[in-house]
Amino acid sequence: MPEIITKTIPSQRILSVTKHSTMKEFMSLFDEWYPKMWGYIAETGVQMAGAPLCIYHDFVENNVVIELGMPIANDVASSGDMTMDAIPGGMAAYLKYTGPYSGLQAAWMQMREYVGSLDKQPKGPCWEVYRSDPRTEPDPSKLVTEIYWLLE
Repeated sequence: MPEIITKTIPSQRILSVTKHSTMKEFMSLFDEWYPKMWGYIAETGVQMAGAPLCIYHDFVENNVVIELGMPIANDVASSGDMTMDAIPGGMAAYLKYTGPYSGLQAAWMQMREYVGSLDKQPKGPCWEVYRSDPRTEPDPSKLVTEIYWLLE
């Protein structure tokens, strides 16, 4: 099992889009919106400042609310559903998971148990950062995903 640690993280500006879906359908949003965001970033000349991410605002079967984001180095104007936002900084639980996306559920269960065992309560949303690109890494066992959960 991956080790979970707590660490202080900085605030990060992002270009993002927030969407409502269901558990069955939400994965299609990644394929729809990441290319649109990459295109807009290229069009505007905004500098990327990290790997793509997904913030989970709500995650129940018939109401999944996610915010797909791209860390950016400078401000950018909104375009359609895409807006500038920020991930707040602070103390966070952190887990680095390596493996296929199908194993993320177990990693999240481990994270929930860890956060539940702390004296601090979760604060705000949690998110995943996708350090590997499945389009260029053909071996799913080598995909790297970081999980963050802000704490009080």
